Amino acid sequence: MKCKNNRITITPDMAKKFLAGENVHSGNEKHFWDAYDEYLTVKNLAPKTLQNYTLYYNKLKEFEKEKGYYVDYHTINPVFFDLYRNYILKEKGLGWNTFATAIKKLKFFMNWSLKKDYHDQVGFMKFSATEKEPTIIFLTMDELSTLYHKDFESKRLNQVRDKFCFGCLTGLAFADLDTLTHEHINNGTLTKYIG
Repeated sequence: MKCKNNRITITPDMAKKFLAGENVHSGNEKHFWDAYDEYLTVKNLAPKTLQNYTLYYNKLKEFEKEKGYYVDYHTINPVFFDLYRNYILKEKGLGWNTFATAIKKLKFFMNWSLKKDYHDQVGFMKFSATEKEPTIIFLTMDELSTLYHKDFESKRLNQVRDKFCFGCLTGLAFADLDTLTHEHINNGTLTKYIG
């Protein structure tokens, strides 16, 4: 009944252990999503890192809901790997590095929960999705000039345009632009140490 309630597929090995009077599951087992929630809580991640981990947690939840594929320790297998890859790359139209990061984050969680004795599955360790060198996309000076002179109807879009163009012309990332102050400008020169 416990296997049915938790949607655990009964394998021949599990049946043999059960009939031999052995314990089929560890006493520490915890439901997949409950364990994942715990994992995100106890990791003490910085806010931006937690946001990133939560993004991939949510992607996995969306996959489960949209594809009707029950995600649990025992279903993180080669079939899952192929379905999840297809879902992210083809159905969602996201890049390879997004998939590679999703697998990496999932493997981190699966390793953590394995060490906590929440499951005994090890098939996920064979998953391999290495990030590829990203293709750098940039604007030509003509394209940047066209954007710079474009007047949008929305005040917000004009502000985003200005910030983007300023970042392109100075080489500063969006995150660095957010911390830019008047103190960084001296005698007409912008000086900001990034570290």
